[in-house]
Amino acid sequence: MYLDATAEVGIEEALGKAQGSLGGLKLLVSGTNLADKLPAQSSYFRGYDVYNYDLIGRTIFARVQLQW
Repeated sequence: MYLDATAEVGIEEALGKAQGSLGGLKLLVSGTNLADKLPAQSSYFRGYDVYNYDLIGRTIFARVQLQW
């Protein structure tokens, strides 16, 4: 199974602060290939389906966003 996911958390709401008190601070976390599954063998010239898989494996990204 190839699984991707994204989560967005409003820090102000999570801490119970008034809206705008922290400048709309958000934490965004996303991940690709969370099961760390290798692509299935394919007859495509690279040996795997490049449109649906990536050879990098599991990757997780985090971003903090501040809006003024």
